Amino acid sequence: MIINPFSLVKGQKTFGVWLFACCALIYSGCAFAVKDAFPYDEYRGYAAIGQITLADTVLNQGIDTTAHALRFGSEKQQKHWLLAGGVSAFLYHDNAKFAQQVNNTNGSGNSVSSTAGAVNLYVEGGYHYSLLSSVQIAFIAGYEHQLFSSRGIINCRNCYEEPIKVNTGFYLQPRLTYSPSKHWYIGAYVSQYIDVTAQQNMAFVIGRRY
Repeated sequence: MIINPFSLVKGQKTFGVWLFACCALIYSGCAFAVKDAFPYDEYRGYAAIGQITLADTVLNQGIDTTAHALRFGSEKQQKHWLLAGGVSAFLYHDNAKFAQQVNNTNGSGNSVSSTAGAVNLYVEGGYHYSLLSSVQIAFIAGYEHQLFSSRGIINCRNCYEEPIKVNTGFYLQPRLTYSPSKHWYIGAYVSQYIDVTAQQNMAFVIGRRY
């Protein structure tokens, strides 16, 4: 898959970029302001793996309506409020792969098959509540902005590439976590997207408190 950072923002995607940038600035500013105003509560890093459901319209682009979904992010909690952000990826089940002859750095060539996927940025915030000392629930709203979604050859500069249109956007997410120790927690969440190609993301999460 080929990432062209100079062609990521086009047309309607400008809104998502500006929203993400503004939220990132607010996130940074609030972190310092809140830390000075109140006792600092908690900072967490986490990773999640799950399955995302896509609309049937993706079938004519050669991918299935389900895909693997990965997330890597961090969040801060102040009292009951959360603010988080990170990067996510979709790994499509590709039914329209192609092969291309690729020259290696040593001059030799070989045939390489394409892969299909997407990379996104997301920001989210919400309310966090402890049901028990080791069980927590959160209600979150977020926005996911797609950087790219395509089919192509990984690590190839001038290879053929074709876009795959899978829109992301606003979502709602309930999350349940359990803390078996002071620093580590595990859990699960369901992200329900609103009026976009991505429909629902069900995932397991593991994280660490700092």
